[in-house]
Amino acid sequence: MDLNAKETEKLVPFIKSVSQYLEKARSQKSIDDVLAAIKNTDDKITLIKSSTDRIPMTNTLSSKQWPALGPKPPTSPAMRMPVKENRTVTVKMTNFINIRLLRELSSADIVKKANNSIEKIKDRGKGRVIAAKQLKSGDVSLTVRGEKDAIYLRADDTWTRVLVRNAEIVVPTYSGI
Repeated sequence: MDLNAKETEKLVPFIKSVSQYLEKARSQKSIDDVLAAIKNTDDKITLIKSSTDRIPMTNTLSSKQWPALGPKPPTSPAMRMPVKENRTVTVKMTNFINIRLLRELSSADIVKKANNSIEKIKDRGKGRVIAAKQLKSGDVSLTVRGEKDAIYLRADDTWTRVLVRNAEIVVPTYSGI
């Protein structure tokens, strides 16, 4: 079989790529080299474990001493934080435009807006909002300072209409089966 010059030129890049592939395959470590490296690493781990087993543990803390170093939980009922559910007021949004407008605001902006609307309608100092979160439904969950503030804000929902138009307070209902 006689090859002309054009056909030979087409085969040259292929032959070069095959020779490069073979050089890479020859330069890689054999399976015996890899197994020897694993055994060497295993020996080093065993040596480290055996040397650390001989270290005396008298100066370290036991598991019983560790919690005593951290902050102590509040013991008196007056120091405990009130339950969050008792401090949450949920405002139901009935208008899709209001939902979209509130989604553009940050939580801090919603808190400011809620506090401003409360101050316009209600007595100052009562019912301060400390946190806000817009739920997936579009409703806004407001966390107030205490349970008394939540009851105060749930009693009259006129302040919600200053917050956004056509909003109303969701009265929590609990049931059991």
